[in-house]
Amino acid sequence: MLVSSALRNLAAASRPVQRAAVVAALRTEHLSRSDLIGWLGVSSSLVTRVVRSLLDEGMVQEIGAVSSTLGRPPVQLQLRRRVEARPHGLILCF
Repeated sequence: MLVSSALRNLAAASRPVQRAAVVAALRTEHLSRSDLIGWLGVSSSLVTRVVRSLLDEGMVQEIGAVSSTLGRPPVQLQLRRRVEARPHGLILCF
């Protein structure tokens, strides 16, 4: 995936922009943290912080490790589907 000009300075972007970039990437397919690092062109610490926050909030879930020949197998992540009740109806989050 080519990094768009909007993501070139993701490390310097605000936290909501960083979160939005990770969520957008996970909307396309299941990815590991190392996949996110490569796709977004950011540091492992940034991806770890954002993913930890999304996991704590229940927006993302770990769905299992993928076989790997070297090192620890990468754990795939996916957006969690959830339904929230709001005063004016339901909001579906994917």
